[in-house]
Amino acid sequence: MTYGNEKIKTWLRQLGQQQHDHFELDNSDKCFLHIDTDLTLIVCAPQASSKVFLTIELMRVPSISRESFFEKALQLNLFQQETHGATLAIDDISNKVVVCYSHDISELSFTDFSNLLNNLATVARKLLEKLEQTDFPHQQWKQPTTFNLQHRV
Repeated sequence: MTYGNEKIKTWLRQLGQQQHDHFELDNSDKCFLHIDTDLTLIVCAPQASSKVFLTIELMRVPSISRESFFEKALQLNLFQQETHGATLAIDDISNKVVVCYSHDISELSFTDFSNLLNNLATVARKLLEKLEQTDFPHQQWKQPTTFNLQHRV
């Protein structure tokens, strides 16, 4: 195990204590945190890496009007202004739009890590709302209304 991986484990335990829950990395070095009922933030701290990777699946890639949808997603990525340093991407395995962010663990404190999680959750909600406003004929996703970090087993 790397020092960075151990730091993330410690911080997840601290965060869990603050939330009166138990957060930990699983065998694949991931922790799944529920944000409301619709979104899940995945914290990944691979032992072979000095970085922490944060990912939130936003929605399925639409099967129709894909061009306007992808155009909107690329516009939101421009200069990372709308994404606040994160990146919108397509997970080709799950066929979902994700917002992802990575950071060198050695540059973080517990407060920084906690702020990253909260800020990414806030950005994800805003991006989801903007993507849902894209002009395509199906609106099958709803924006969550409150923030409540919960561990997913």
